Amino acid sequence: SAHTGRLDLPVLHQENLKPGRARHHGLHHAPVVLVVFLGDDTVPAADFVERHVARHNAIGDTVAVLGFTDWHRARMHVTPFLELVNLDGQQFSYGHFEDGEDLFFTCFYTSNISLPRWVLGDDPFHPAFTFVDWEDTEVGYRLSRRGLRIVLDRAPVAHHVHPMTLSSFYRRQEHVGRTVEVLLALHGELASNDAMPPLEPRGWHAVSRLLVPPLVPLLSAVDRLGVRLPRSLYRFVLLSAFFTGRRQGFARHVATPGAGA
Repeated sequence: SAHTGRLDLPVLHQENLKPGRARHHGLHHAPVVLVVFLGDDTVPAADFVERHVARHNAIGDTVAVLGFTDWHRARMHVTPFLELVNLDGQQFSYGHFEDGEDLFFTCFYTSNISLPRWVLGDDPFHPAFTFVDWEDTEVGYRLSRRGLRIVLDRAPVAHHVHPMTLSSFYRRQEHVGRTVEVLLALHGELASNDAMPPLEPRGWHAVSRLLVPPLVPLLSAVDRLGVRLPRSLYRFVLLSAFFTGRRQGFARHVATPGAGA
């Protein structure tokens, strides 16, 4: 509202059809110039929209602006492991880039990103993603192939309210590994793209998939106590989970050729 300085936001409802369809529903009711995506568990700072608009105005070109998604530290316990995955790439890769830097398509994080409405078209999220994971990466890849830049700006902040443990994140990484096959079925060339995680299980995975799962509850308990374990150990454990899911997803894809998720 021009008089109060507040946004008048309509609230839309539909059955749970997962993120892509929900975002389409919102886009179809948004006759706007600039679109900002948030997650259902992310809380924007008071100046969130202002900061996104300011960055677009400063750049003066067609770009996507990625803001900073931090944990909501007042509403959840942030452990050393959760700090890592927000910065190191397992969830977000903020620790690998500086403000103003161009990002990979894998950083199209719909928890906090803005871009011109016209860039998206009518239904940008692919219907193959009937689950959570990879749907935003797929959009980011197609938009990047059309020349869209993704630029980091930490000023627009959203706070992520998603309590997790190392154990629950381990299971999530298994799901990420299982479902990457859907992305690769659409864009097979991504199998050799440097921005993607390693897709072929390493030789050590034959042993790690047996040894790591029993250790995960112990590692999770240690993390909840605030003990910071070596970054290499976190990476090893999560890569093992990803490879386990990858093997499961590949086996299912071979058993049911042409199947979706």
